[in-house]
Amino acid sequence: MNQEPLRMAILTERSGVAATERFAEYAASRTEFETDVIDLSLACLPAVPGDGHAVRDLAPWLAGADAFVVATAEVNRGYPGAVKNAIDCFAAEWRAKPVGFIAYGSPTGGRAAVEQLRAVFTSLHAMTVPDVVGDPFRAEAAERMTDQLLWWGRALRAARPYIS
Repeated sequence: MNQEPLRMAILTERSGVAATERFAEYAASRTEFETDVIDLSLACLPAVPGDGHAVRDLAPWLAGADAFVVATAEVNRGYPGAVKNAIDCFAAEWRAKPVGFIAYGSPTGGRAAVEQLRAVFTSLHAMTVPDVVGDPFRAEAAERMTDQLLWWGRALRAARPYIS
């Protein structure tokens, strides 16, 4: 099995969230991963999914990732528009890749947003991992989720050439 480091893209809908920053630091310390943090508030994605320079610029970053972590707030028991827009602007980039979550916000600490996102990513043929990192950040949760992303990331990277 290929033991090269996996590329992990951490997508955040806004910068400055402590749990996301702590997770990014933790993930960067893991030698099994090369990490990129993508702040969706700076991505300039179009309001309506479609082609555009921002989509073309971001597509190679997402296509090259072996695993994703989506940091999301909970908004009215759902997830923010920036996250939905980023998901909807891409399709093949998510396929056969594991997705983990960093969740925060009231009233459920982001869990309602994550449950909705699990259904969305499943429909895009991505594999969501069971553990979630919350706010406040807990290293044990980050380790569990990262280990799951590592296992699934390696398995799916090996299988991707056979998945249409």
